[in-house]
Amino acid sequence: MKTKMTFSNTVAVRRWVLVAPALVAIVLASCTSQSGQDSPVIAALSSPAANALGAFLLIRPDLSPQDVAAVASPLTSVLYSASASQSLLESVSKSVTPEGSVFADVSDVPGLKVAYTRGNSTVLAFNERITRDTASLSDIGAAAAQSIFTSAFQSFLATGAISRTGLQIANAHASQLIQGEGRSGQAPTERVKEYAFRIPRTINGVEVFNAGFEASVHRSGQLARIKTFGPKVQSVVAADGSEAPTASGYTFVPSVTNAATDARIAADYPTAQVKPLGLRYWLPEGVISAVVEPREMYFVVPTATVEGHTVHARGFYVAYSMSNSGSVATVWPTPNPAATGDVRK
Repeated sequence: MKTKMTFSNTVAVRRWVLVAPALVAIVLASCTSQSGQDSPVIAALSSPAANALGAFLLIRPDLSPQDVAAVASPLTSVLYSASASQSLLESVSKSVTPEGSVFADVSDVPGLKVAYTRGNSTVLAFNERITRDTASLSDIGAAAAQSIFTSAFQSFLATGAISRTGLQIANAHASQLIQGEGRSGQAPTERVKEYAFRIPRTINGVEVFNAGFEASVHRSGQLARIKTFGPKVQSVVAADGSEAPTASGYTFVPSVTNAATDARIAADYPTAQVKPLGLRYWLPEGVISAVVEPREMYFVVPTATVEGHTVHARGFYVAYSMSNSGSVATVWPTPNPAATGDVRK
């Protein structure tokens, strides 16, 4: 997975890497199945069946300016190691777009920007003075960046900026934002710009797709950006941290095997490259709230051979029900064979 961003005369590329040993505790979200693919570790729920799964109500809240400021305030306090901005709510309120999103320049805190995206209830706070720094030469290294992230994460928990439920630092994924610089005709020089860490939201060890917490540390050693994102889980949390569905949800025993979904994805996309992702709770894009069962999820990249060369099309996600083998798969984004490029042209 790579993400490209442009910074003046540099290009930054995100590279996912292995987490350093302090974070590489066994990931509770998966274990190896007989098929050799990942399958979830099922936590015991309040059900007679030991292999029961829970269906939970997931909600993407539509945040008001007051809500955005309330979420961003403790994030920015940790980001700047200072008390919350006095003008944060005013800045956010003045920056709401017609679509309900936010991009606020907080005037009384140098470099502070706060953004909110309605589509996935994402609140982002970043220090633009740090994120724009492509010139500093010092690099603290991955281990020191991890230590800074771990300390910051504990601060977020202590302030209540993020909920402890379903966020385990042992599940953190690390990546690097790589900065490329150079002149025309010369090979670019690459340096790490930021060390990023993402902790996925899980329910009893099963990930909630595209939900969690992320922060990045600039190579100079300063926190650069912080983000919370994804649907919220309605659950009853036990003393040991396990979660059970509320009255809106239910438990069920899977009737579809991992081997069956592996066979189905192979039949549905025989020429594609397929990466199994394991079980995921997935609230599809555009859906505000729904009771969601975990589904077996895959990332699919269609391929074709053109003049002897393999061509890869844009990838998409496919998820299959574990309770109904005949149900229609969930696909996102939906492939459009008639697409011709930028619709604005």
